[in-house]
Amino acid sequence: MNPKHYAAAAFAASLLSIGSGRASELSKLLELHPSPASIALLAPFSREASVQDRWKQALADKDPRVRGVAARAIATCNVPSLLADIEHALASETDDDAALEEARAVILIGGPEKDDLVLSAAARFGCSLYPVIAGTMARARGPAAFPVYFASLRQACLSSHDREVFFRLATREGKEGAEGAASMALGRLDAVTWKAVLAAAPKTGSLPGSPVIEKALASPVGSVRSETAWYLARAYCEGSPSDSGKLIESLNAGESADTTFGADPESAFGEELLKRVLGDAPKESAAWIACLRTNPECHLDSDLVKSPLLKFLTNSERDAIEERNHKNLPPELKNAPPSKVEAAAVGPDAGKESRLWALTGMPRGLGEDLLQVASCGGHGRGQIGLARIAYRRDGRPNAVELMAVPAITGCEEILKAAYLLSLAPGALSADDQEPIVVETVLLPEVLAATGGRSADSSKRPPSEAGRPPYRIRGNVVAPKLDRRVEPGYPTTARNEHHEGLTVLEAIIGEDGAIHSLHVIRSSFFLLDAASMAAVSQWRYKPASLDGVPVTVYLTVTVNFQLHR
Repeated sequence: MNPKHYAAAAFAASLLSIGSGRASELSKLLELHPSPASIALLAPFSREASVQDRWKQALADKDPRVRGVAARAIATCNVPSLLADIEHALASETDDDAALEEARAVILIGGPEKDDLVLSAAARFGCSLYPVIAGTMARARGPAAFPVYFASLRQACLSSHDREVFFRLATREGKEGAEGAASMALGRLDAVTWKAVLAAAPKTGSLPGSPVIEKALASPVGSVRSETAWYLARAYCEGSPSDSGKLIESLNAGESADTTFGADPESAFGEELLKRVLGDAPKESAAWIACLRTNPECHLDSDLVKSPLLKFLTNSERDAIEERNHKNLPPELKNAPPSKVEAAAVGPDAGKESRLWALTGMPRGLGEDLLQVASCGGHGRGQIGLARIAYRRDGRPNAVELMAVPAITGCEEILKAAYLLSLAPGALSADDQEPIVVETVLLPEVLAATGGRSADSSKRPPSEAGRPPYRIRGNVVAPKLDRRVEPGYPTTARNEHHEGLTVLEAIIGEDGAIHSLHVIRSSFFLLDAASMAAVSQWRYKPASLDGVPVTVYLTVTVNFQLHR
């Protein structure tokens, strides 16, 4: 099938003068009872006055799912004439999920002058809105989002992960943004923000050598100094800088000025590790070794077996981290060859950004309702839809090109609506010059999982709100596969003798469903797509920590091999 191209702006504009067939289709959609799907299916007609009137009505609907989908459609289709209506809806909203969509829409359409309204609404909902507000502002505005962060969001209940995402997105255009953020954080002696800036810095530009880093290394605040030491240890582990003596002096000066006591082992070891990287002999700490053996989230986790820092560990330290990292691996990986275990341990930022992602992050209730309202036939369910999507800087779709659509009535309408209402994956730095391929499987349980947040996520305590998925380390017990769907071997790939390993990174929710999925190691595009279609249907007994279900990263390897 030839690709069908839909630009979110140009395509919608072309419908200003729709033909009789399209007019009939729109008329039928407008007759449908308001529901998440019936509101979303209007997205291809977003410039029609009748559609905008329906979306305006939907913002006042008694069903919060309808209000949320209407706000998402208005935002992604960019309908500024309805901004006042979204503002009114947000000011009186009582539902977390609907408020989340309305706040995002106000940020994207209304701009900075509407920040007071958005922040006021967020304050009514505790911690549930702040991660989306911070991420949306950062992605849309870049460094121009710093003032609202330091004036307001800095005091909000954002997790360390939320803050890292904020600075990763806000400073993604280069070194100057990272240096500006670092200076602002250090000037306020804000250790929490400083940690987030450094965590984001490797993805945005290099801070080593900057005066602000040297100043931080001499800080009397132990946590600031420790995070700086960890950062520099990674930066210089492949080769010490020419001014290593000066760095040691700064570090010693900070230690001498430190008036805090009882630093945790991980913080203390950051400084020790930097000294080793800069040439000092190792000094072991029993507390650090014990921490390595049990802590599922220490600094070395994100790098795991690929970390170049491992060569600076002593044998006892290396044994401790190996014990922790393998304690609760899934059974099929415990005795796997080292190369396979390494693939299974890849972190969320491994390698180059993937260009094949599963559809995710849809408004709650929309996915499953689409199959109810615009069913593409009983035998059409389970088929794959693919689209090449170019996202704007702010994460909204700029152009949507349908690549694969089941030849069954209703399927194309479902896919158009889903893709036109999609947002760039949270881990992806959107660039409308580099489209990604987004895939979805037309099954109710798969589309339901595109809603993202677990049902009870808004009820989590502030310490857990917005926290990233765990990695399977220490006391985190791995999820257990409960239902496996084997991937079909695509006929074209088989006929052309393509085979190989596809590696996928999944996020397994507290419900055991797969809430995010993308390719981190490709074999062949059709094999990758087949892998993703199958794995998106897998279900697990959820991972747990201290007996409580938790969300985790899990990497899945699918092997396609021709029988000879």
